[in-house]
Amino acid sequence: SLGSQGVQTDTKGISISDRLRLFNDKIYLRLAYDTYSDNVNGRKAEDETLHRTTVSAGLSYYTPENMPNISFNTRQYGRENSAVITSVTLPDGSVASTGNPVGDQTVTNSVSLDQRFQLGETEHTATLAYNISGSEDDYNPGSASDMSSISMAFSSKLSESLESNVAVSSTTQESMNKANVVDYTRINANA
Repeated sequence: SLGSQGVQTDTKGISISDRLRLFNDKIYLRLAYDTYSDNVNGRKAEDETLHRTTVSAGLSYYTPENMPNISFNTRQYGRENSAVITSVTLPDGSVASTGNPVGDQTVTNSVSLDQRFQLGETEHTATLAYNISGSEDDYNPGSASDMSSISMAFSSKLSESLESNVAVSSTTQESMNKANVVDYTRINANA
């Protein structure tokens, strides 16, 4: 890695992906599968070896100009290792646990609509998107979390060198068996 922290090291795996264009490039289908394990060098214990797997798919439909384009994406990401929790009874009678098992999974789905249109000599794009995500942990059910977000964006290309963008999104996140709920709205604008 020549000392670069941006280069991932000590991993092995496989990544397969493809994008199919169908019906005169009106429909795009994207499929991807990645699986990776770390500890290639064997410097950690075998039960600390982390296995990551991602399966994702996307479908986009590019409609005629007077209708919005539609995209749907889904992604499932999981991590696990072979560590187990071992309970040990201490001399004072208390119980201590050792081991650091990992087993979590996150599923994310999104759907978006975008419409391009022209007003005068200015090209505009309006986008509406909805995202949901849920994660579960096999060893700590209380750490499960859910997120949903809806966003609207509007961009205008005023000239070759000037473009403006305005976006508003509203997000709800729930975790710790819904004991922790966070709602927030974000507004972005730039030119």
